[in-house]
Amino acid sequence: MRGTVLYGPRDVRFEEVPAPVIVQPTDAVIKVAAACVCGSDLWPYRGISAIDKPTRSPDLTFTVFGASTVKGLTAAPLTTRR
Repeated sequence: MRGTVLYGPRDVRFEEVPAPVIVQPTDAVIKVAAACVCGSDLWPYRGISAIDKPTRSPDLTFTVFGASTVKGLTAAPLTTRR
């Protein structure tokens, strides 16, 4: 799959990354229909906050506006937070 990786100030690349996997019974893999960058992600992007290695979500906080497909749900309780 392809995803964004932040390498340093103003250096964001769209490249092959490992596909997400379900580890815990409460995990879910979702297909994101639209997303944006959270304002706190701009600190490392602008170089104000340092990063020591290439970083991608979930290390960065991205805001998801909508999800179109959910795969891999189990009978375990699922909690969402806002």
